[in-house]
Amino acid sequence: VFEWLVYGRAVSAAKINPRPVFILGHPRTGTTHIHNLLSRDDTQFGFASTFMCGFPSSFLLVEPIKSMLSGILDETRPMDNMKLTFDLPQEDELATNVLSGGTSYYQPITFMRQEKEYRDFVSFAGATKGQLERWTGSFKYFLRKLTVRHGGDKRLLLKSPVHTGRVKLLLQLFPEAQFIYIHRNPFEVFQSAVNMAD
Repeated sequence: VFEWLVYGRAVSAAKINPRPVFILGHPRTGTTHIHNLLSRDDTQFGFASTFMCGFPSSFLLVEPIKSMLSGILDETRPMDNMKLTFDLPQEDELATNVLSGGTSYYQPITFMRQEKEYRDFVSFAGATKGQLERWTGSFKYFLRKLTVRHGGDKRLLLKSPVHTGRVKLLLQLFPEAQFIYIHRNPFEVFQSAVNMAD
């Protein structure tokens, strides 16, 4: 509520750069590595950080005190020992999941036994109109907040493997979007996925 009072008008008025870049690929193919590398070009790109995705409703207001929360993160990701900090790029779908009240294929991260109930939220081809509107509204709201956070004109660099299944929808939202698709030897992907599951 406090963030809305302070930033609500700016977020509502924000114009998302019409040429976002989406990094696509199956999980465990190296999308995080590409995301980390490209995000270094902070003159061209804005991105969603781990902090922003962890606190999507309030990051504009509380980001200055994020150092007080640094102890809640491990120094590396458990599945691959990649560095993990609040400032590194993160998957925007995590934030959209929270903002949309779970209208996301990432909701089974919490409710694993209900995974089949969320499959329509990959492409949204089988979702209801209300579900589609809830996801797109939350997604664009988060992107407007990122636009405000990054000064209003940068291209957004976005990465969530689930976007790979919704390119058609993303092009409807952003006809000028660009896509980077990464792939990897499928046997290595399987081996890495097994390691992550363990």
